[in-house]
Amino acid sequence: MSSHRADKHRARKADLSAPKAPGLSSQPGRRKSVRAPQRNTTASAASLIGGGAFLVAVLGAATTGHAISSDSSEATPSASRHDGAYVARLSTTAVQGRNEFQISRSAIRPSLNLSMSKNDNRLTAAREQAAARKQRLATAADDAETYADELSRAERKAERQAARQAERQAARQAEREAAREAAENDTSTTTTTTTPTAPVISGGWVLPTSSYSISTWYGEAGPYWSSGYHTGVDFAAAYGTPVVATTNATVVQTGWDGAYGNQIRIQIENGDQIWYNHLSSIEVTVGQTVSTGTPIGRVGDTGNSYGAHLHLEYRLASNLGSGVDPVPYFSSHGIGF
Repeated sequence: MSSHRADKHRARKADLSAPKAPGLSSQPGRRKSVRAPQRNTTASAASLIGGGAFLVAVLGAATTGHAISSDSSEATPSASRHDGAYVARLSTTAVQGRNEFQISRSAIRPSLNLSMSKNDNRLTAAREQAAARKQRLATAADDAETYADELSRAERKAERQAARQAERQAARQAEREAAREAAENDTSTTTTTTTPTAPVISGGWVLPTSSYSISTWYGEAGPYWSSGYHTGVDFAAAYGTPVVATTNATVVQTGWDGAYGNQIRIQIENGDQIWYNHLSSIEVTVGQTVSTGTPIGRVGDTGNSYGAHLHLEYRLASNLGSGVDPVPYFSSHGIGF
């Protein structure tokens, strides 16, 4: 037997002597097919529960996706065009059991439409306020311009009045100076009367002052007096010359009286009054009784006066509101100016 055959024989013999596995063929030189072991098809309870949970999860995801895609008014995700803001809107049913913060950021990042609408309203209100302020400023400017025009007119009017007043004063002063010069140069003039140093007493009346000259008679017209004419007689005399009561009377008023300056009013027995004006001093009081020739004050230059003089007025009891010419009443008592 060759060596090859001997080896083959030994191998066969070894196979025959080895324990046989189930399912192996007993025929020499052939491999018997072996059946695969059968699987245990009986499912355990844990496997069934896990599978059911998996199936429920799959169905829930499918239901949620259907709810999101079917209701576009509530569940359709929408992307805002304002700065990339994203807002997902879901129905109440769709968001139950889910993390609402992950589905929608509207709670922390609201839509910009409402914000921009508020900004537009604020901008409109600001523009309206600015327009109102502009209108108020324009109205105030118009009022200021109107006031400035009125003030300018008032100032011009006051300047014209002051100029006219100055002209009247200058003219009146010039007339008085001219009258004094005429009295000094011509002693025969009818407008100048020189009296003794003491008042002349005649018929119970005396002259109101002494050492005077008549500078203005009653009724002379001119722009210097508010009535348009002179309402008394002016006795030009040295400043401080004594002034006396022309007759028995009662003092009814003393003190400052506007254009008349320092004034004394005495009332005689028949109710007529004699007014002494522009005095430098007053030496009697209201209610005091004075007799003829009693000193009551002194010549001055107060009030609407241009040079020291006594402005004497005579007023009737029937009309104390306006003066009359004193000359006839003094003449009736023997006193001539």
